[in-house]
Amino acid sequence: MAVPAAALPGPVRGGLRQKAQHALAAAALGIVSPGLRSWDARRAAEADRYLVNSTVIRDAVLETYGIEAEVLPPPPAMEPQGPAEPVPIAAPFVLCVARLLPYKNVDVVIRAVQQIAGLSLAVVGLGPDAERLRQLAADSPNIRILGGVSEEELRWLYSECVGLAAASFEDFGLTPLEAAAFGKPTAALRAGGYLDTIDPDVNGVFFDEPRSESASEAIAALAQRRWDASAIADHAEGFSRARFARRLQQVVDETHAAG
Repeated sequence: MAVPAAALPGPVRGGLRQKAQHALAAAALGIVSPGLRSWDARRAAEADRYLVNSTVIRDAVLETYGIEAEVLPPPPAMEPQGPAEPVPIAAPFVLCVARLLPYKNVDVVIRAVQQIAGLSLAVVGLGPDAERLRQLAADSPNIRILGGVSEEELRWLYSECVGLAAASFEDFGLTPLEAAAFGKPTAALRAGGYLDTIDPDVNGVFFDEPRSESASEAIAALAQRRWDASAIADHAEGFSRARFARRLQQVVDETHAAG
């Protein structure tokens, strides 16, 4: 027997409507996607040069379009020079800078630090996952979910932390470069853009899975190891703003000269 839609509870009607909308959108996309893909490929071939921010994106461009792109990593935005404002956090501490979204795996970092005695964690970032993360850290006085901070506070956190922790898959590993500019190492997931910006011999430690046990071992190793801050800062200089601007200008000049 058919049940009139109006007789269904509101949440059920909403769920059915959402499923119907998704099905309709998928059907429409199935009709137009071959044409869209063809149009996209033609437009992609019109570019004279391709510059991408990481090897992950370079490989994706090659796989999708068959185009060889040059990797030109962007420079970090946060620089060590400038005023700093202290943030109340027990030392020693590691820093996590990320948008508070589930795929950023900040919860992995929190659970990892909870397993390390004598180490604190400062989490910087905003996002819809904030309340869940605060509840996760509620019984851990050594963990602070700071939310948004000023540039001066972030500069102080980078300068005073023992290192950075990052457990998400990123197209480009920006925050390890920011930390490196301050001479600080990073414990990060061995994946994505972090492979471009972290050298295990110079500025970081990798862990292989986004799990707290794996991350905890890497963070503990980072905290115990003696790092060469000057070598780490030199590594960051390889991604400097001046280098980026110089290479970008060279690409523009080369492309212009080629007609």
